[in-house]
Amino acid sequence: MSDLHKAFMRRMKRGPVPHTGVPGAASALPELTEDELLDDQATIASLAHHNPSQSSSPSPTPEDDEIHKAYQAFKSSFFTVHETYHFNGLPSINTYYRPPETPHSTIFVCLHGAGSSALTFAKFAEEVARAEDDVGIFLYDLRGHGDSAKLDDFGLDSLAKELSAVVDEFVLRHLPASNELRSIYCVGHSLGGAIMSKYLSDDTYEHRLVKGLILLDIVEETAVRSLVAMPTFIANRPFKFKSLSHAIEWHMNFLLFNEDSALLSIPDLLNPDLTWKTDLSLTQPFWDSWFHALTENFLKFKSPKLLILSTHETLDKNLIIGQMQGKYQLVVFNNSNKSGHFVHEDLPKQVCICVLDFLRRNENPGKFLRHNLGVVPKWGGQINK
Repeated sequence: MSDLHKAFMRRMKRGPVPHTGVPGAASALPELTEDELLDDQATIASLAHHNPSQSSSPSPTPEDDEIHKAYQAFKSSFFTVHETYHFNGLPSINTYYRPPETPHSTIFVCLHGAGSSALTFAKFAEEVARAEDDVGIFLYDLRGHGDSAKLDDFGLDSLAKELSAVVDEFVLRHLPASNELRSIYCVGHSLGGAIMSKYLSDDTYEHRLVKGLILLDIVEETAVRSLVAMPTFIANRPFKFKSLSHAIEWHMNFLLFNEDSALLSIPDLLNPDLTWKTDLSLTQPFWDSWFHALTENFLKFKSPKLLILSTHETLDKNLIIGQMQGKYQLVVFNNSNKSGHFVHEDLPKQVCICVLDFLRRNENPGKFLRHNLGVVPKWGGQINK
C-alpha cells in the first residue's frame, strides 16, 4: 500500500464534504490534517480486523482457478514479448512488451510503485491498445517485486540506475538502428514516478529518446509526510490470504474500485502460498530517499510533462508555480469518479484518454488541433489545407 493512498483512505473514511451548491461542482474530500498524519495507527490497524486470518492455511475457492487461468492467459496473449533482462551487478528483471503495429511508433514505458507490480498497468495497457494500436507498451517489475529478482538495495539512486539499464537494454533489443525516429514516453505511478523523474533529471543517463514524462498520483510533500504511517500498515496487513478471491476482496474493500483490474493485478502480487511477493519492511531504510527532490526532478525535465491526480491533493509550492508557468499539464479527477491512489487501475479508460491526448498534442500539434479539436492552424499556409 502506498503513502498517497493511505491519505486517500483516511479521507474516504471521514466522508465527502457536502456539495457547495455550485452547479456542476463535485463533492470534495476533506483536507488531510497534520494530526491525522501523526495518528494513523488506529485507522490502519482497523484494516487488520477486516483481513483474512494471518495464520490460516490457504483454502482456494472454486473461483480461484478461473481467476488464475484468466490472469495467465492475459499475460501470455496480450504481451507478446515476455523477457527477463540480465545485468552485471544488477538483479534480473522481468519485462512485458506489446509492440506497436508499425515501426517508428511511440512506446510507453510504464513503471509501478512500491509493493505493486508491472501488471498494475494491465487494464490501462488494454485501453491504450484498444484506442491506439500504433503505440507500443513496455512494462517491467522493479527489483523485489513481481517476478524480478530479489535485492536488498531499494535506494532511489539504485532504482534509477536499474531503470536506465532496463531502458537501454529494451532499446538495444527492440528498436531498430534508425531509432532516432522513435519516441519513448515514461509513465510512472507513485514511487515509479519518482524513479522516472530522478532518471530523467540526471544527465549521466542516456535518455535522448524520451520525449515526455507522465506521473500518476504522486506529490512530494504529501508522499513524504505520509510515510510516517507505513510501519503500522506493514505490521497490520495480512501475512497471507486464505484464497485468491479473498485477496481480491480485501483489495477491493480498501485499495481499489475496479474489480476487472484487480482480477489481473492482484494475482501478480502473491506467491503460490498466497503470501506477498514483496517484503515492504525491507524497503524501510530507503524511504527517506524515495521522494527527495521529486518536484525539482520532475520540473527539471525539459520535455513535455503531465501530472494526473486522483483527487484534489495539495500541490507543493514549486508545483503550483510550475503549473502557473505552463511547465507541465495537470489533470485532476473529481471525487465522484470513485478513484483512489491507483487511478490507472480504477479509471483505466479515462487515464488512457488523458495520456493519448497528451501524446498526440506533443507529437503532432497541428494534427491534434485539426482532428481532435476541429481547429485549423493558421501557420504553414497551403500545407494545412
